[in-house]
Amino acid sequence: MTLLNAKPDESKPLYDETPTSDNESPVIPFGVITIGGIAWRIVIDPGLEAEGLSGDISEDKALIRIMPRDPSAMTITLVHEILHAINWVYCNSAIPHKVFNALAHGLIQSAKQLLPGCSIGWSETLRKS
Repeated sequence: MTLLNAKPDESKPLYDETPTSDNESPVIPFGVITIGGIAWRIVIDPGLEAEGLSGDISEDKALIRIMPRDPSAMTITLVHEILHAINWVYCNSAIPHKVFNALAHGLIQSAKQLLPGCSIGWSETLRKS
């Protein structure tokens, strides 16, 4: 069972062709997740390493970027960035950033217990690039 089953809006490209960082690294489309009626595009962006980031969210572009690294770390980062999107959509960014890592770890632990064997297909996506 995969954890991310959202389907992209076919009328919109999964990501735009312009680099998301100053670096010209290839950006790998991963998927789309809808939060609060907004389709958030998820991409794997090696350029984040040069920015010193594991992940990033752009609310104005509805874009979540994840740096490629080990799958466990990528999953924590993805959930962390999804929490940013939830905070922005539903809480007007009122939740302090410092709680996101704890919440991300707790949500992943809960999901693994509720959905044994669930995973995100990071390695398949990285192999396709």
